[in-house]
Amino acid sequence: MTPRRDHITRTRLLALLLSGLLAAATLIATATTPVLAAGRTYVPQNEVVDPKNTLELCRLSKRRIEEGKTKCIYKRQSGGNDTVITMDGTNNACQREYRCKREN
Repeated sequence: MTPRRDHITRTRLLALLLSGLLAAATLIATATTPVLAAGRTYVPQNEVVDPKNTLELCRLSKRRIEEGKTKCIYKRQSGGNDTVITMDGTNNACQREYRCKREN
């Protein structure tokens, strides 16, 4: 029985080795093959993208309290006109930055 058991083990070892080599060859072949198709980004044809709706970063530059209201003044990343947000009350905190609509 011992020689038979050794023969089965060698056969399984050989099959495992061959399947491992086949898997490695397949992996190398697919990893080194150049891509033939160009990537595409989906853009709907019936939807018009308005460039004014794009956003930019606005950062807090000043906080003023006038007439019982808090005014938060933000500078645009692009350097355009400042954005002012007014809130009722004097205890309101201003956000440090937020995404505001880009001016054109």
